[in-house]
Amino acid sequence: MTFERGNYDVIDSPMTKVVERDCGLIPMMNGHGKEAGLVPLSKEESQKEDEMTKRLHVLQEESLEPLKEDLSEWLAKTLNIDISAETFMDVLDNGVCLCKLAQVIQQKAQECVANGTCTESIPLKGPRCKNNAPSGSWFARDNAANFLTWCNSHGMKQESMFETEYLVSQTDQKSVINCLLEVARLGYKFGLEPPNIIKMETEIEEEEEIPVSKPVEIVRPLSNKGPNLDAEIQRIAFNCKCHQYIKKLGDGKYAIFGKVVHIRFLQNRHIMVRVGGGWDTLENYLEHHIPKQVFEHRRDIHGEPRNDVNKYLYFKSQYRSTSAS
Repeated sequence: MTFERGNYDVIDSPMTKVVERDCGLIPMMNGHGKEAGLVPLSKEESQKEDEMTKRLHVLQEESLEPLKEDLSEWLAKTLNIDISAETFMDVLDNGVCLCKLAQVIQQKAQECVANGTCTESIPLKGPRCKNNAPSGSWFARDNAANFLTWCNSHGMKQESMFETEYLVSQTDQKSVINCLLEVARLGYKFGLEPPNIIKMETEIEEEEEIPVSKPVEIVRPLSNKGPNLDAEIQRIAFNCKCHQYIKKLGDGKYAIFGKVVHIRFLQNRHIMVRVGGGWDTLENYLEHHIPKQVFEHRRDIHGEPRNDVNKYLYFKSQYRSTSAS
C-alpha cells in the first residue's frame, strides 16, 4: 500500500530500527527538492511512544514462548534430555545438544541415502563436539561454530543461522529459535519426527492449493468442548480494537488488514499466525501491524505562500516486522 503526496511516496513497509525507535517522522518534499523540517514529539507524545516501545518489546518476548515450548518438547523427545521453555537457552548455550541433534539428523540422512529415498549429495559426517564444554567457554564456541558449519553444509542459508556469540552469551534467543526451526525442517525431510509447528506448516502448504472463498465475518460462539479458534481470534481482535479488519476466508485462513494469513492453535494454547516463512502470536502480529493514527503537519517556509507541498505526514503506527521465520 502506497500513500502518495506530491513528489514523495510513503511506502507501507518494515521500518528500520531507527524509525522503529522514533516511530518514523516521514518528511514530504517542499517543492524545491528539499525535505521539510521535522516537528519534534511533545513530551506527552514521547512518553506514550516510550510506553508503547516497552509494551511491544514485552509482546515480542512473549511471542517467542510458544515456539520455545514446542521446540523444547521436540528436543526432549528427540535427544532424551531435560529441557523446557524456561531452561531453553541454559541447556543449549554450550552447543552440546545442538551438535547431538545434528548427529541424529545426519544419521537419518545417511539412512535415506542408503535405502535410496534420498538421492542428493549429503555431508559425510556430523559436527565434532566437546561434550563437557562449560557454558561461556571457548569449547562452547567451538561446538556452536561446528554446528553452524554442519548446517551450512546441508544448504541452510546464512540468514537462517545465528551468530556463535548470540548462543553462548544468550543475547539473541530469536535467532537461535529460527535456526532450530530450520534444522527441524531439515530433519523432517530425512524422516525425523518434527515439532508440532512444522506439522502445522505442512498442513498449510497442502491447504494453499484450495481456492479462497468470499470473506465472511467471524461470528461463531465459543465452544464448550474446547478451544474455538474463531472465538479466540474474535476475542483478541476486540481487545486490540481491530476486529473490523479481520475477515474469515475459510478454516484457519483469514484476511487481516487486507492480507491473507493462516492461523492455527499450537498445542491448544497459543494462537499462531503464519507470517512469510515464520510464525508470530496473533497478539503480537496485530499490535505490530495495526495503523494507529495519521497526522498531517504543515511547515510554513519563510517567504513562501502556504500550500500543500509544504505539508508532511506523521505516521504514528505500531508496524514492525518481527516474526520468527
